[in-house]
Amino acid sequence: MKLAFELNDEINQGIIDSLPFTSTDEMKSQLLGVNVRAGRKTEICATDGHKLITTAFKHNTKNKKCERALIPNDAVKFMAKLKLLKLDYTVSINQLVDEGNRIENRVIISGTGFKYICRTNEMRYPEYENVIPKHSKSKRFDIKDFNLKYLEHFNLGTLSENDAQIVTVGKSGMTGKVVTNNIHQEFKMEREKMPLCRNAEPIGYNKWYLLSVLKNISGKFIMRYGNSLQATLFFPVGTDTTILLMPVRLHD
Repeated sequence: MKLAFELNDEINQGIIDSLPFTSTDEMKSQLLGVNVRAGRKTEICATDGHKLITTAFKHNTKNKKCERALIPNDAVKFMAKLKLLKLDYTVSINQLVDEGNRIENRVIISGTGFKYICRTNEMRYPEYENVIPKHSKSKRFDIKDFNLKYLEHFNLGTLSENDAQIVTVGKSGMTGKVVTNNIHQEFKMEREKMPLCRNAEPIGYNKWYLLSVLKNISGKFIMRYGNSLQATLFFPVGTDTTILLMPVRLHD
């Protein structure tokens, strides 16, 4: 096998942090992992179609041409387990050329006493740059101002597996909502004092997707938004990371 490119510790951590954004739906096989694009700089991306994260790193892999690889979820979970166990490891993408000159990529995760090898997902990854909108409205926040535990455990009533939990952000504050067969039950989140964008039009988000995004931010961030039909963008300050969250269509 021929070495295509090797990743550093910073990129490995970014890949692990991107795992909550990958899809677990087997029908979306091209989204079942973290996409790595390497060249003069290295960029990673993960999305499940509802939320997306992309981060660029100043890591030159010395490739003259751009190389891509989709690292499967199972490999990323293995990396996360090694990190939790505080074991040193390296991650590289290697190319295997068969007798028909077809190229297959392999992910190799290796350390003292172990080596993990798996195929990369060869499905074409979506051109995610095309779905990132350009918004003019923005506001700066600090994640410390957000009571994530309250939002996570806020009781939105008795739920069934067909119920959707929606958080609405608007001029009047933040509202929790359960939607069952188009019947809306609203619960005012009166104790929550989150700083909110004073939108003329309320924007709804899936509660769990919103939490997944906010938990991936550790400090100050800039939030850019348009309307209830456009994706909201989150930019953690001091990083080259963009997080996108699709809203939920609201009905009167």
